[in-house]
Amino acid sequence: MYTEQVTVMWAAILCAALLGTGFYTAISLAERWLVFWGAEQ
Repeated sequence: MYTEQVTVMWAAILCAALLGTGFYTAISLAERWLVFWGAEQ
């Protein structure tokens, strides 16, 4: 039943991974830009 859609499933997994990585990168860069005080060392 699902054997025909293996390629679609892997494409969806890859797209989700790329979108998640891009979102994390965007949030990380925004945090560096907005938070001007450094971490306490």
